[in-house]
Amino acid sequence: MTIAGTIYFQKAGKPRPNFNPASTGFDRDIAWWLAECSRLAYENKRRVYDELAGAGFEFVIFFDTVETQGYLASHPGTAGLGQFAVLAFRGTEKDWADILADVAIFKSTLPDELYPALLASGSGQVQPSYRAHTGFIYALKIAWGAALDGIPPKGKMKPPKWYGAKGVSDALCDILEEEGHNIPIFMTGHSLGGALATLTSCPQPPAALYTFGCPRVVDSKLAKTLDQRSVPVFRVVNSTDIVPRVPSSIWGFRHFGKLTYLNNKGECVVGRKAQFLFVIGSIITWIGVIFIILPFNWVAGGLRPKTFSNHKISEYVRKLA
Repeated sequence: MTIAGTIYFQKAGKPRPNFNPASTGFDRDIAWWLAECSRLAYENKRRVYDELAGAGFEFVIFFDTVETQGYLASHPGTAGLGQFAVLAFRGTEKDWADILADVAIFKSTLPDELYPALLASGSGQVQPSYRAHTGFIYALKIAWGAALDGIPPKGKMKPPKWYGAKGVSDALCDILEEEGHNIPIFMTGHSLGGALATLTSCPQPPAALYTFGCPRVVDSKLAKTLDQRSVPVFRVVNSTDIVPRVPSSIWGFRHFGKLTYLNNKGECVVGRKAQFLFVIGSIITWIGVIFIILPFNWVAGGLRPKTFSNHKISEYVRKLA
């Protein structure tokens, strides 16, 4: 889908900021770069290629299945700060495959492919208690690919091979082989794309995970495990965006990582104040939903918050610029 008139990786009247891959805390410049990468993921492959080239990227791998699209691209670095790579997933579009992935809100056990980095012992024994959103698991599983990286030979057995369709796991292996195994990979996505990036970070810990308008993806036990890792995780939420408030925590879904709350002025609020604003924003959001549903919407329309328009990735980019 081509978004007519959209300009990528440019700030109006401002120079393009640097991307510092060594940054470990929330970095607004990195967030802007990754929000742009997430927005670009909605475009067709030729447009993605052209825009990435214009932004200085040098190598890109695409993956595309029924409901999961995205790309993995490498950049030589800005201002000599070091090379980096970005894995960006496309968010929800208006097709049934995406919609079904979003609404399949039951929890399922993580498949084998998504476990390795979560195992403390490295024994290969699956811990069936880790669970996540069924629709998101399926959307990633069909695009995961056939790479079995990181399994050492045992005894006289050679490392295993898996003959299947290539996908996300193969792209990760290929770009590490192409660019060198020390290149930091940043994972990102908007909406459904954020959920897929979140699940991908389970077996393949990134340099950092930045999501935009990401729904709740995992259960409480998996959220706790992921929070204990040293991987920087930043959840960016735009004010009353409704999507980060679903599925409900009442159903056992949880967020993890550090919240960055974008207020109406475009300020990035973190820490306890961000948590407080998220709660207040949730109350306003659900009041807005009631206004939309009930017949008196035409009377109270002026009070209705931007519950759905705040979810647009273009709004995230605009506020971070």
